[in-house]
Amino acid sequence: MAYSGLMKNKEKEVEEAEKSFKNVRADELRKMSPEDYLFRFLSNPELEKRLNESRETNNQEDSSRLVSIVMKLRLEKAWVEGTLL
Repeated sequence: MAYSGLMKNKEKEVEEAEKSFKNVRADELRKMSPEDYLFRFLSNPELEKRLNESRETNNQEDSSRLVSIVMKLRLEKAWVEGTLL
């Protein structure tokens, strides 16, 4: 996902939160850095499901790269959680 696409997705989430009167969530999203938003986006368990569904229409190399990134993030998250306990 390109940077501009990521930021458009973030803005869409902000608008949806505002429409649902979830002002605290909208404020959190506004303050979130692009890196934090990307990490949150890639850490979303629904992402893998969406990647698998869109794999047919996407370039196979791009899909494989995104799945690899998701797996690396999950491994790092497990390592961090394991070291903090």
